[in-house]
Amino acid sequence: MNKFLNIGHRGAPALEPENTLRSFKRAIAFNVDMIECDAHLTKDNKAIIMHDDTLDRTTNGKGKVSDYTLKQLQSFHTTEKNEPIPTAQQVMQLTKNKCQLNIEIKGIAPATEVAKLITKHKAESYVIVSGNSIDALQTVKRINPKIKTALIFWATKTDIGQYIFDYFALIFLPITRKIILSRAKAANVQSISLGKPLATTSTIKFLHQHNLKVY
Repeated sequence: MNKFLNIGHRGAPALEPENTLRSFKRAIAFNVDMIECDAHLTKDNKAIIMHDDTLDRTTNGKGKVSDYTLKQLQSFHTTEKNEPIPTAQQVMQLTKNKCQLNIEIKGIAPATEVAKLITKHKAESYVIVSGNSIDALQTVKRINPKIKTALIFWATKTDIGQYIFDYFALIFLPITRKIILSRAKAANVQSISLGKPLATTSTIKFLHQHNLKVY
């Protein structure tokens, strides 16, 4: 029987501010198998951890992450519990020897920096890079073929958009499976991340038969 992983999505966001070291430490305290977080690139090409491409929703800052340097971003904090914005490097160091880490790269921008950080810290054994951009995942593999990668199928920017996408993908499930497999091969990934509606027993079995793990 395949093992189910207990994954802390953005840490422990029901208890702590999402995507903060505080949230990740709380998840680790619950003995999670893996922590998932999101990476964006700063104006000076540093990988920081935040879900949105803007600061507005979770911090006291305003505007796009990419418009600020790392030093400037370090002057902001979360509106809940005043937590600083962590870097990808900090999260790698925190999770080392504690749990696996899944870094979702938001588009192609952070791909190179995240891959270089994983290589620098020799973190290939416990860090996975995920994303829905084939180009971004191919970039990671070109920099370091040893890095494990996962294709997200598919993430939209809005909840309603996700519901609509999942609805039609589920109706045409046999075709959807072929598309998933085609994209996985193009991206050269070892894993697939599916939304709940698409994570049917038959689809998971299909992907396992093609040597793909499913998150």
